[in-house]
Amino acid sequence: SAFYDADSAFHLAIVEAAGNPFLTELYASLRDRYRRLSMSTQGRAASIASRHAEHERLVQLMEHGDLDKTLSALRAHLRGGRKDLDSRIRAN
Repeated sequence: SAFYDADSAFHLAIVEAAGNPFLTELYASLRDRYRRLSMSTQGRAASIASRHAEHERLVQLMEHGDLDKTLSALRAHLRGGRKDLDSRIRAN
């Protein structure tokens, strides 16, 4: 899906920017599993719109160099993603 492709590209860009080959390899190894689970997101426009808005906010904060706000927004994004992922796992 277009959402998954954009979401995956965004996350990969962030992981690669960290400059940690181990983290990049770990992310790549989990990508296929994530793809299977993310496909259940199709039709969930509110969730997709929310994730997109969070990504835009993260980019803005990173561009402005505000580390504290970036980390806070990133933690919130990860918590939301984990919560969403947990609910999809339980539904399957």
